[in-house]
Amino acid sequence: MSPDALMGSKFSKRQYISLLQSRELREQLINKFNLLEVYKLGKMKNSLDLALKALDKSIIIKEEEEGGLGITDVLTVSITVVDGKAQRASDMANGLFDLLEKKALEMNQRESDLQIEFLNHQMFLDDTLLVRARNELKTFQMTYKMYDIPSQVRMTVRALSQLEADKMSLEFQKTYLLKSFSSQYSEVTSLNEKLAVCNQKIADLEKQYNSGLIPGLQKSLDLSDEYLDRLKEVETYVQLKFLLRQQLEIAKMKLLKSYTGINLIDHARPAQYKFKPKRAYVVLVLTFLYMALLLFWILFKNYYDFIRQNHPEKMKQLLDAIKIK
Repeated sequence: MSPDALMGSKFSKRQYISLLQSRELREQLINKFNLLEVYKLGKMKNSLDLALKALDKSIIIKEEEEGGLGITDVLTVSITVVDGKAQRASDMANGLFDLLEKKALEMNQRESDLQIEFLNHQMFLDDTLLVRARNELKTFQMTYKMYDIPSQVRMTVRALSQLEADKMSLEFQKTYLLKSFSSQYSEVTSLNEKLAVCNQKIADLEKQYNSGLIPGLQKSLDLSDEYLDRLKEVETYVQLKFLLRQQLEIAKMKLLKSYTGINLIDHARPAQYKFKPKRAYVVLVLTFLYMALLLFWILFKNYYDFIRQNHPEKMKQLLDAIKIK
């Protein structure tokens, strides 16, 4: 009548022992085996409490531990039930284990339900924040023409290089013409106008925004950190969504599993002999002592009566010796 359970779940072994000793499981065991009638307590006002006390005396839970120096771990737990009928005792031991397994499965599924509810809520929040972050990034890009900063900076630098080259070419031409003509010469004036346009374009690319796809260089560098921060925010929510989805699938798999991780080593079997609990030996010893004292008293009284009737002198001497009048 001792089904040994090797625990293999996330709950600690001592937590399982607490479950075995819980009122809920013991009440279920009382109802399952109609122990109120077995213990003849059906008509009592506090029949359930009395049945629980009687059941506590009938159930023995032992644990095998390993370790030392104050650090121990439970290896196995055995359940023994003492009852007047061997078959009912084994059925109660197996029934208590079944109730434990059912309760552990219920607790696991309840935790999985809570995890799924929490993860679904977190995914909803993540989706909301992801949509907001993407919209803010899109607005930022549209406002400041910041679509692909590395490519745009390369385009800006390339355009600036071309404008600087054009400027140098115009200045060479101007210097050459000024050697032969005055500054009022029409070609020189035309070169000055082209140089002014070129300088303006360079200034626009360096400090201001271009109306096209090439933003100003300085502004691009100033806004690059903000652009990267917004981009990282979007990527963070994307990665978080991926992780939450993984956790959600794991929680759903746990919810679908129909085992608790508690491994039953041996089913309880009816005892081959009648087990006598320690209290029976106590009663037997007390009965023996009572009978021994009773026999001693009978022998002493017979001896007393015999002395008093047949040897009054000795009785008188005995009474005088113990000073009894």
